[in-house]
Amino acid sequence: TFQTVRQRALNGLCECSKRRASIDGGSPSFFDIPNTDGSVLEDGRTKRNSVATATTVGNVALSLPTDDIDRVCGNNNNGGREDSLGEAMEELRDYVHEVSRAFVRRWDESWVDKRGT
Repeated sequence: TFQTVRQRALNGLCECSKRRASIDGGSPSFFDIPNTDGSVLEDGRTKRNSVATATTVGNVALSLPTDDIDRVCGNNNNGGREDSLGEAMEELRDYVHEVSRAFVRRWDESWVDKRGT
């Protein structure tokens, strides 16, 4: 379910950041994942980190760097697919994609309904 995937993905990222920070003295190795970036927001305390990937190119879905995420963050238990943080992130992105697509479709339909065309 969405709740399970969301929990696995977000808990996994938080745990990865904490675990890696304690190993290397405070600088999470999250940035060892290709195409990661981080910045400090205007409040001077809040850090925003991201893994930059395109969702699609020319209607072809692109995968997250799941192997790199798992290499840096590890797996939760026995290393199976159900324990992979990278796979949890990929599944979460799929959910978000479907919701976004449904939203845009409905939004477009609402404009057609209002215009009567």
